[in-house]
Amino acid sequence: FQQAFDAANLRSSVDPILIARLINNLARLEFLRGNYFRAEALARDALAGRSSALESNHPDLAETKLVLGSILTECGDVQEAEALLRESSLARGRLYPRDHWLVAEAESALGWNLVRQGRMSDAETLLLNSWHATASVLLPEHVVRQTVGRRLASLYSRPEMKSDGALGTHSAEQAT
Repeated sequence: FQQAFDAANLRSSVDPILIARLINNLARLEFLRGNYFRAEALARDALAGRSSALESNHPDLAETKLVLGSILTECGDVQEAEALLRESSLARGRLYPRDHWLVAEAESALGWNLVRQGRMSDAETLLLNSWHATASVLLPEHVVRQTVGRRLASLYSRPEMKSDGALGTHSAEQAT
């Protein structure tokens, strides 16, 4: 990715949307590697490029908001992340059927953000819906399905979710 990005930056005739796609993919890769500082900078660059080149309802713009929102959630900037993740989720909800795995991916990221904020009830609904949508169409080894499963299992392993209250009705084993 880095070599492709460097090559693309050397050519002024390269489509700015292509450059933004490369930068977004680099941001996702750096995020998965745990390089959050670099991932955030790349995702912000991708968002700037895509925001200036694409319509507000474009799926690539929703993708970049999802990537940046996910990074910011892990970095602890949950308020900015929540706004981006809500925008991504709403955009994908307008672009795809309600039970589409891309909608579920965005809702899962938003749900995880809400877990990080301690808003368990709202998070549980989003994560359960995401699990049902991804488990029915994605193979078990698909990264999105695995991520949704890990998030749901993590939610149910939290002490506040193990009580006899309204939220304590599921177990971590049911999520995987």
